[in-house]
Amino acid sequence: MIMKIKNILILIFTMLVLISCSGKNNENLVDDFLTTYFNQANYSETEWQKIEEIISSKDSHKVLEPFKEFLTDKALDKFVNSRVIPCFYLKDMNISYKIGSFEKSDDGLTVELVLNSNDKTISFPLKFQFKDGKINWFDYATLMKNIQQLKKQSV
Repeated sequence: MIMKIKNILILIFTMLVLISCSGKNNENLVDDFLTTYFNQANYSETEWQKIEEIISSKDSHKVLEPFKEFLTDKALDKFVNSRVIPCFYLKDMNISYKIGSFEKSDDGLTVELVLNSNDKTISFPLKFQFKDGKINWFDYATLMKNIQQLKKQSV
C-alpha cells in the first residue's frame, strides 16, 4: 500500500515537472524566435540585397533557414506569403525589444512585448500558439502594426 502511494506521488511530481518545463521551453522558444526576428534590423544593405535576390530565385526557401527551428512548416508558409518573413519594415530601423512578461493561457502564451526605437517605446500583448514544440501561430498582424507605428514615430 505504501509503495503504491509512493509511486503515485512520484508520477504526480514527474507530471508537474514536465508541465512546468514545457511552459519554460515555450518561453525560451519565443524569446529565441524574437531575437532572430528582430536581428533582421541589423542586416547590412548587402544582406538585404542578397535576400531580395534569393526571394526572386529558385532558392527562395533559403530565406527561411533562420526561422525553421522555431516555426512549423504551416506557419512558415503563412508568414512568408503574408510578407512577415523576411520583414522589410525592419530594414534600416534601429529597433530593440524586450519581453515584459509571459502569461500562459489554454491555447498558448501571451507575451508582453516592448519595442524601442529612437527613444520611442510601444508595449503590447503578442499571442503565440504551439504545435510539436514549435510556434504554429502568432499574432503577426499586431506585431506588424506596432512595428509600422514605431517606424513612423521614429522618423
